[in-house]
Amino acid sequence: MYDIQYFVVLKGVRLASEFLMALHLYGAFQEGSIYNLQIRFPVCVLGAGLTAVDVATEILAYYPIQVRKVYKRFQELTKIYGQEYIYQGLTDEDRYILEEYLYHAELFENSTYDEIVSYLQSIGGVQIIYYRDIQHCSAYKLNYSELQNALDQGVQFLEHHIIKNVVGDEYNALRCINVTNCSNNKNYSIQAKSLLISIGTMKNDRIDLVSLKDYSIWGDISEQYAGSVVKAMASVKRGYHQIVNDITSSEESSSDFLSNIDEVFTATITRIENISDSIIQIQVHAPMMAKLYKPGQFFRLQNFYQHAININDTKMVIEPLAVTGAHVDNTTGLITFIILDSGASSYLCKFFQVGEQLSLMGPVGNPTEIVAKKNIMLIGGGVGNAVLFSIIKSMYNADCNITYCAGYKNTSDRFHQNFIEQYTHRVLWACDEGILDKNREQDISYHGSVLDGMEAHFKDLSLIYDKVFICGSYGLMSSFRDRLYNNLKGFFHEKCQFISSINAPMQCMMGGVCGACIQKDNNNIFFSCGSQEKCLLSLDLEYLKNRLEQNSLQEKLTYKWVKHCMLNYIP
Repeated sequence: MYDIQYFVVLKGVRLASEFLMALHLYGAFQEGSIYNLQIRFPVCVLGAGLTAVDVATEILAYYPIQVRKVYKRFQELTKIYGQEYIYQGLTDEDRYILEEYLYHAELFENSTYDEIVSYLQSIGGVQIIYYRDIQHCSAYKLNYSELQNALDQGVQFLEHHIIKNVVGDEYNALRCINVTNCSNNKNYSIQAKSLLISIGTMKNDRIDLVSLKDYSIWGDISEQYAGSVVKAMASVKRGYHQIVNDITSSEESSSDFLSNIDEVFTATITRIENISDSIIQIQVHAPMMAKLYKPGQFFRLQNFYQHAININDTKMVIEPLAVTGAHVDNTTGLITFIILDSGASSYLCKFFQVGEQLSLMGPVGNPTEIVAKKNIMLIGGGVGNAVLFSIIKSMYNADCNITYCAGYKNTSDRFHQNFIEQYTHRVLWACDEGILDKNREQDISYHGSVLDGMEAHFKDLSLIYDKVFICGSYGLMSSFRDRLYNNLKGFFHEKCQFISSINAPMQCMMGGVCGACIQKDNNNIFFSCGSQEKCLLSLDLEYLKNRLEQNSLQEKLTYKWVKHCMLNYIP
């Protein structure tokens, strides 16, 4: 009935699985958490299964915690640094949402839970939208008591309605939902600033269970336990005993087995180096991941909760970071990450310690297709250059002719110059702050943006490029694509391919489990954590921009808060 690509186009619209994973797995519900999960009222939930009911109930409980957390941090930061510091860098939309949160926090300060729910209902509340009557919904059939409990807590259930489309405001954020009442076929609008989608569960056919006959299959992927989260949990509970029995009955020593597992799967920091004030390089020993890695793939990096410091009632557990292995040695098991200080979580990487174990998952994403003997142009912006490191050596070894265009904001931001020169045939060094030195006659140094440098110097090149890879911010990719139809029109031949490595928001990075990384390409949605390289010309960049700005206010406020805590409360 529904095609979610027509709904997940505005800020404020997200999948229910993304919300629940952020809330429970990453602890966004905790007042001391730095995880950013921005919800605004009124809220609508599309779907009527137990997940939809769970989301609706959880949002009622989460919203007061969210605004209270924002209010507390705003007050302390304002007291020390003044309001001007807080508002610095905020957009008009951010400021509007901040005022909304502060107003609600003050309103809720001395209110009971029932009074808070009553007020939220008065401004639209949380509504579950379902196209049939409540007795037909799966939540009613599977667990009526849970549905009744949600209704008792203040969740509203709108029967016999279907969503026609969503309408945005001047900021491309959700403003209202157009619906049809199936009972009388009348159309009208429902005010909503958040829409959580909980529909369309289907069997995962991407995994060939026949080829996995030598492996244990647990969770709802097993046909015996398919259908609900509760059944999936039951499979693990029962499967635990079978695993224990298999291990204890094995002739191999369990202690030796566990030691080998620890050695292969543990990720331990071996070196930390500050490249500049805003860029840090972290080397990690992770043998199995290094062995499996292929150029173009990336990893999910976090610190462990038990190792994270607690400062000023704030637990410094970082959000999952998608990081590329700038250098991977599958012989030594060493992986080198280059991380740009661009937010609270990346900033906290500066405080990691040598010997600290990390939660590292991967490699994930599709490897880059390397075709031999091609003329290649690579365009990197900032830390996006580190992403290109993972493929530049493979392309060079495949006898590709490589032109590298590297852009930096500050002269101190350039890293691994010798490596770039070793595996390229010509380089354009572009820097906003000033001229960068160069070691080779064929290279060019330009004061300005990397795209301006290309226009100024590369139009005279006779080289015909087969493929262009670009990796950087939304702004860099958007500007480059615009120039392809204007200033750079005719610079590339018509058969040239333009590939972008998508800098999308990510959370689970498990190939579509949570949906935080959803992007749009040729009017089709896809999970970018499983397919991060796409044709730039067909990618919906406005869609990418909206997804990147989902948690804009909280990300900026949390960044200021974490910096404040780390600079003022560490002994």
